[in-house]
Amino acid sequence: MGRESVKSFLRQCIEYADKSIQRKQKRGDEEEVIQAWETYRDFTAHALKEVEDGELDHWFLPTLLKGEMNSHDLTEMDHGTRAKWLTGLISPRPLVMISTRDEDGIENIAPYSSVSVVSNTPPLAIVSFSKSRDGRARDTALNLKSTGVCELQVLGGTRDAARDIDTSARRTENSEWIEINHKAPVHPLTQAVLHCRCVDWITLPYEATAELAVLEITSIDCALNEPPLEGLEVLCQHGMGRITPAPAEWHHIIEER
Repeated sequence: MGRESVKSFLRQCIEYADKSIQRKQKRGDEEEVIQAWETYRDFTAHALKEVEDGELDHWFLPTLLKGEMNSHDLTEMDHGTRAKWLTGLISPRPLVMISTRDEDGIENIAPYSSVSVVSNTPPLAIVSFSKSRDGRARDTALNLKSTGVCELQVLGGTRDAARDIDTSARRTENSEWIEINHKAPVHPLTQAVLHCRCVDWITLPYEATAELAVLEITSIDCALNEPPLEGLEVLCQHGMGRITPAPAEWHHIIEER
């Protein structure tokens, strides 16, 4: 739990304690009970002040690796081990729901973390589409090849959004929209929708099963009227299966170059 989350939690504890004290006073509860709640409230308020003043900053320092570096040969690893290393080290990665539909108009939505904006002008993104373990192409990739369009939906960093991502990642014979119980084409927790058209497919070397789709971002739907210079609070994949909100609760501003 980061600093801002701790401060928010402590503020809510203080608010809850104040309301509890008011209720107990109104009911005429014993003074000892009320005093216990007042002590709890005052202690929590003191803790909040220490966090706000930076006196407890050392609580929020990251755990850094120490020790001698070890060499690991990726060519000697099986697929699962290799994936764990690469996913765990190049992390977190933005988690985007990609919505598509087939030629019959049946809607599909699925989560992808191998998404990156690679050009601002022209506005281009790439998505890596792997195949399933049985060698089957992903429905998202098939729909994109068929219709040429998709939407990149950036979901807010909530547990409900994380649960929908978990559900939509499972193989189903139905539309994922049915499984997550939402109406297509825009997820209700989406913070921004990037409308895209596919302009190229790139085959990866060494007989890789994945292929890259190059997407031109044609328009953006967002409740903001100005760009979010500090980013949005959205979901990321951190490691193999950990879905977590981002950005983190401290930052360092890099001067524009």
